Amino acid sequence: MKVLLHIFVIVCLAAKLSSGNILLIKDYLKTKLLSTLLLMSCGNETFPIVDVRSLNGIWINVWDFSEEPILTDFNYNKFFGRYSHPHGVVLNLDCDRTDSLLIQLSKRILFHNERFWLMYTSNLEEASTILSSQNIKVDAEIVLAVPEVLNHEDSYKIFEVFKLSSVHGSETHFNLSQLGDWNKSDGFNIPVKQTKTERRRNLRGITLSSVVSLTNIPNGRTYMQHLQSEESYHLDNMNRMSYRLVVVLMDMYNFKIHIRLATIWGALDTNKRWLGAIGLLNRSEVDFGITSVRLAFERYGAFEFTTHSHRNQ
Repeated sequence: MKVLLHIFVIVCLAAKLSSGNILLIKDYLKTKLLSTLLLMSCGNETFPIVDVRSLNGIWINVWDFSEEPILTDFNYNKFFGRYSHPHGVVLNLDCDRTDSLLIQLSKRILFHNERFWLMYTSNLEEASTILSSQNIKVDAEIVLAVPEVLNHEDSYKIFEVFKLSSVHGSETHFNLSQLGDWNKSDGFNIPVKQTKTERRRNLRGITLSSVVSLTNIPNGRTYMQHLQSEESYHLDNMNRMSYRLVVVLMDMYNFKIHIRLATIWGALDTNKRWLGAIGLLNRSEVDFGITSVRLAFERYGAFEFTTHSHRNQ
């Protein structure tokens, strides 16, 4: 049924599912309140029927991405569409072609808070190197599981992965820290009591790049003077208010900003390329936008929306 293709948790496994893996996946789905599953194979291995059947109550789909001749040409919306509910994703980083797959996933901005990733690896150092170069958002939901003992899947160390900035690419912006562990007998043991937001609240004074569109800058003023001015409040009022919200966030989360100016909010040219503030966001040339943009169907997938900052009365 086509509807099942759009309701899933994505699981990428290079080898067959062991009982340890199945239990870890089950516990992860339960912890994150997820109930759908895509088994995504990356080789000629098959999934043992007894293991798959043990996932009672889970919607299951299967995709072998190793059969795709060119990963750049694949229609990722088939499995990575935008929906109203979160998706979980489990990926074995030891799979062949994983590097190529991650590049495509990064280009499509899929490492964020809408998808819950559970990743496996037998080599923590290599995994760290691979992930540090990806387009991972600061709100990303990525858990990395590493066996306590090599080739034994009864227990794992559990790590959290995110980046302070996906634009600058500096390794100093990449975070990989241990949250706790998991074993077959007791499940997850996460002694860290801070919430996700509390753990990521200090951005360590990083300078993030942003963009604002201003179309009514008074003569004799720079765009920064116009943003910060208390005068002519009726000119570019929504974006100037958004800037004041960002100033509050800078103090709360300990970061600085470098602001680029766009003359338009966003539009598609004849080649279907985004221009203006949306274009800079779409090409990941800035970390976030100060410009307020309305929700529109054609903009989904071009960039990530935050919560509403304005509402019509």
